Amino acid sequence: MRFKNDGYLVHMFLFVQAKNLADAKKAEAVLLSGNATLIKGAAKKYGTGVTGQFAGPMSHAELQQEVINEPPGVYVIFCAMNAQDGREHFQLGMFRTITIVKSRVRWRPGDGASRPAAASPLGDSPDEG
Repeated sequence: MRFKNDGYLVHMFLFVQAKNLADAKKAEAVLLSGNATLIKGAAKKYGTGVTGQFAGPMSHAELQQEVINEPPGVYVIFCAMNAQDGREHFQLGMFRTITIVKSRVRWRPGDGASRPAAASPLGDSPDEG
């Protein structure tokens, strides 16, 4: 996944895995509210316990590319940096719900890509085609 900062402020993207899409939308509403008490309880109330950081801190025009190894599910990603007026970026709408699915990438001879050194995420041997 690629993260690019096209803005002029520093950004940092954290994540919480939500129990489901409905809970992810509830968590987004809590982030937008800016209510610190509700925000502290939202990860526990709406989340599975899987949390972390995808990217950052990222300066202006910086690009970070990462392989995401989190389990499949619904995630709320949000920027945890402060704006110039003191509000958190997520209070300004800098959050998004994404869904991570199981990878189904397989190497096939002649596809132009490098041959993997180990088995694929599906447990297939690199020699299988």
